[in-house]
Amino acid sequence: MAWPVRLSSLLMPAARLRTICHQSWLSVAGRHFFAGDEPTAVLDWDYLLDPANADQIDADVQRRKGVGNVWLVQELHAQYSAAAAAERLPVLRRLVAEALRLPNRTRPSPDSDEMEVARKVGQKPSFDFPVKDFRHRAQKLNMFRMDNLGLLTGSRTYYLKHELAELEAALVRHALSTLTGAGFRLVSVPDLLHSSYLEACGVPVHGDRTMVYSLDERLHGDVCLSGTAEMALASLLAGRRLPPSRLPLRLAAVSRCFRPEVSNLEAESGLYRVHQFTKVEMFGVCDGDLSASEALLQEFVDLQQRIFTALGLHIIIYDMPPHELGAAAYRKYDAEAWMPGRGLYGEVSSASNCTDYQSRRLRVLDEAGRPLHTVNGTACAVPRTLLALLETHQRRDGSVAVPTPLRPLLGGLELLRPRPGRAQWSRPHRLRLSDQS
Repeated sequence: MAWPVRLSSLLMPAARLRTICHQSWLSVAGRHFFAGDEPTAVLDWDYLLDPANADQIDADVQRRKGVGNVWLVQELHAQYSAAAAAERLPVLRRLVAEALRLPNRTRPSPDSDEMEVARKVGQKPSFDFPVKDFRHRAQKLNMFRMDNLGLLTGSRTYYLKHELAELEAALVRHALSTLTGAGFRLVSVPDLLHSSYLEACGVPVHGDRTMVYSLDERLHGDVCLSGTAEMALASLLAGRRLPPSRLPLRLAAVSRCFRPEVSNLEAESGLYRVHQFTKVEMFGVCDGDLSASEALLQEFVDLQQRIFTALGLHIIIYDMPPHELGAAAYRKYDAEAWMPGRGLYGEVSSASNCTDYQSRRLRVLDEAGRPLHTVNGTACAVPRTLLALLETHQRRDGSVAVPTPLRPLLGGLELLRPRPGRAQWSRPHRLRLSDQS
């Protein structure tokens, strides 16, 4: 079967499907679908179509504020089962399309919308002078620009300069060194992906709920800018069968992330929420057993803690409630760092166990044809980590102490010091190369 496969292409040739069904336990022929009608979407049809599970599936949808409708899925299957052969195809297409909208199962948890504290690491720093936020400190250093960029690069964009730009590169190298030392393989990934791969990973591409930049389909086809390397790493494995000797598979990538997120909250202004940024991503594949993926998830959280602790940050790691989970996640942890200049904690990382949600859609299987489990996590999202660093390590004279692990990566630099003068940005203007005046 050729890849990429659009999830909207819901049927495959019967001859090819019979071969796959003969080799794999995933076959549902004769149980839920008529021969020759089998969908390519390798979902857990036994679970989704069992009326005894409907209440639980609906509860997962409601608690996540999702959009799926399990009652409609089961009704459509009843219609499909009763339809004449000539009338089954459109019902089947709608059935599978609706089933793909349903979220992953949710870990058993208290019926609460509160975040559960999983770990507290480090202490809040104390200061004997008035602390400043990142924007003030970075501009005093003369190493940051975010003003008057609306006509130049668009809103929620920024420039890092001089030693602050070098610090960004050092953070990436620090995170990668930690990951490669833990057995991760580094992969260089594309920033452009077909929308079907984003959808297979649980990211909505179309409709009002999308948070994805899409290219002009007339010129480039159905292609999107990636919001995280997770999707590219997952897609790299699409259609693959992995032997036990390769599991668990640990991959890492550095990429630019593009997100059309907006927020009117003062706490999320400036560098905290931007439209593009650099991020180091972790992605793992393991045996399709919940204990294996939960263990890998804890490993990812341990690595996040190790990275941030080495940088001298105070963090709290939360086990997130269901309404904070995306469609793909069975469980998610968020790490929040104390940001003294802002006077509050801000999210700097997350890690999710997606169990078999992505692998069923991408056909990432073991040698017996069973879906494996996938886990992902952020090792370092540069802008927010920089924000926490500058606010945590600021000094009275306006300089900022460089965390010890980063100093060798910066030629031994121990302090970021204010550079002489301060750039005076001209008023915003739009460049028009066609102007003749």
